[in-house]
Amino acid sequence: MVDGRLLMILPAAIAGALAAVPAGCLPGLHIYNIMGLLALVIYRFTDAGNGLPSEIVIPFSVGMLTGYAVFNTIPAVLLAAPDESAMFTVLPGQKYLFKGRGLDAVMLASEESFDLIL
Repeated sequence: MVDGRLLMILPAAIAGALAAVPAGCLPGLHIYNIMGLLALVIYRFTDAGNGLPSEIVIPFSVGMLTGYAVFNTIPAVLLAAPDESAMFTVLPGQKYLFKGRGLDAVMLASEESFDLIL
């Protein structure tokens, strides 16, 4: 029999990945800033007596990190606004962008990211 807390893991991870989409697409907004704010919010809820269970917080955080890693390629390639962790994505992506195939570079990088997740 599956425990009810175990059923919260997958929806929490998917919600974290979806929450990371806007952060990944905005240049200059790094996931570590968002994770710091998330830690402050969780601390504030716990301090008020409304603690969030770790079965939600940890998968949500992992989903945010994974979603950010996938969707960060959009501004890194198309807007030429990468962060320091996107060096290996930007260099080949910039070559594609200068040849007029920037969308192809984003699609290839995203496809490979999804393949690595699976």
